[in-house]
Amino acid sequence: MAPILISEPTVQQLRAILARSPEARPEHAIRLYISGLSESGPEWSLSLDTYSPDADECCDFDGLRVIIERGLLEAVGGIRVEYEAMPADDGSDDGGFLIEGLDPDFQALYRPCGGGCGGCGGCHGCHGCHHDERDDDFCACGDPCGCGSCGGCDGHADDRD
Repeated sequence: MAPILISEPTVQQLRAILARSPEARPEHAIRLYISGLSESGPEWSLSLDTYSPDADECCDFDGLRVIIERGLLEAVGGIRVEYEAMPADDGSDDGGFLIEGLDPDFQALYRPCGGGCGGCGGCHGCHGCHHDERDDDFCACGDPCGCGSCGGCDGHADDRD
């Protein structure tokens, strides 16, 4: 089975979050799942959930259980979770988790504009709208798309494959 890789500092951060959560129960584990799609690929999330032996893969990190749907873990070729601390001006930690599949082909396959456009509101299949530092309405292919930050396109994809 593909691995679930989590560093010790990340495990400690997850434990701290569980300790503060009023919803946490002894039977809960941390579930990793895809909550949506963005231009850069799948958006991963964490939640409290219970382990289902028939459907989930579970890894135990010295008492901290992390689960993911077995088919998803196989599809992503393993998964890595890291906590990135970002100290705020008030001294608190506004960090977050970096979660990524280990198979780069999986990331590329689930970029919405290039692979079917789930979150763009109707892109045109020219490998996604990338309104980069040029701050104009051009797609990655260089053609004007007129989509205004992926809110709908002008249909120039009809001229493409």
